[in-house]
Amino acid sequence: MDNCRIVILGANGFLARALAKKLANQPVLLISRKPKTPASSKHQAYSWDQLIANPSILKASEHIYSLCGKSLLGLWTQKFKEELINSRTEPIKMLDELLTKINHNPRIYIASGVGYYGHPSTEHTAPFTELDTVHNKNALSHIAHAVENSLSKNRKNNTFYLRIGVVLSNDGGLLPLMKLPHYLFIGAVFGDGKQPMSWISLDDVINAMIHLQSSTQAGAYNLCAPNPTTHGEFTHALSKSLNRTARIRIPTWVAKQSSLVSNTILLGQAVIPEKLLSEGFEFKHPTIKTYLQVS
Repeated sequence: MDNCRIVILGANGFLARALAKKLANQPVLLISRKPKTPASSKHQAYSWDQLIANPSILKASEHIYSLCGKSLLGLWTQKFKEELINSRTEPIKMLDELLTKINHNPRIYIASGVGYYGHPSTEHTAPFTELDTVHNKNALSHIAHAVENSLSKNRKNNTFYLRIGVVLSNDGGLLPLMKLPHYLFIGAVFGDGKQPMSWISLDDVINAMIHLQSSTQAGAYNLCAPNPTTHGEFTHALSKSLNRTARIRIPTWVAKQSSLVSNTILLGQAVIPEKLLSEGFEFKHPTIKTYLQVS
């Protein structure tokens, strides 16, 4: 256990499982509430209770990824929004306490979201970069800010905030759910379809996470494809990739009746991964059309 340079918190989650798979040949410590048998013989799984009882197992860590968080899918009541925040912030705060107890300061990578920037306004229509501040605040920006302010200030210089776009993969996440209506010939565009959408393929987000281990710049990183799309463009491209046609349009006033749609699809943002690009990171899937393989 002493040689585990890499630790993944929230190990049973979608991104965490993909990251662990990519790191299958390296010693990795997987932390979750209910540990599962690791797929790799080089990985070891611990519960949070075990970690709290023996924080010294973090002493060898050089890179800690916090990928904890309840799924955004659900009824967005006040209680649900609080659960979204707490499921992300409480593990980070606990990690902070444990690292302080053992006097250790590894690199920490915290999963946040492009929702950090709020949504575009008439005063700001250009894509957001890491230098931008919040404009029109919404529920997603509130969650992201809570997450990014969970660590004590003395760890800021060694922390990377991963502002992740919508992660696309056929193996899990939102994409299989997005495909279902199209298979049933009821693929639809919500609102006018012009809402910006920042996305990233699963391959690219995992490669970017690992790339940051060698980065000399801490702070915020936008983990999204260099070419944001719109909700309408994505919907039509997805439908075409499935040999379908999305002809249904759901008016904004109807779409707003769903708290999930109202807080996510109807309030998008165009975000550019400026820091990743400046470091020469190469995206496997730079555009939505190349990812979905449509012309």
